[in-house]
Amino acid sequence: GQDGLPTIPWKSAPAATVEPRAFDSVIAVESLDHSAAEAALVALREQLGATELPGDFGNNVYDLAFVFPGADAGERAGHRRPAWDRK
Repeated sequence: GQDGLPTIPWKSAPAATVEPRAFDSVIAVESLDHSAAEAALVALREQLGATELPGDFGNNVYDLAFVFPGADAGERAGHRRPAWDRK
């Protein structure tokens, strides 16, 4: 590895492969909470006629973690919204 990081064995092919599925669009929904994103995804899938997609096709809600600059919590505080802090 480099800089003390472990070497990743990507130089060989995977043990088993599957044929990639075709798709023709990507939908990105931004929301401030998980339940609102889930409701928006359900509505979009219904509007697009995509309610029958298989569960493993990636048609789900994923949380995104934001990374803020700063070595400690005090330095990062200026980049955060007060509502984000847990009480």
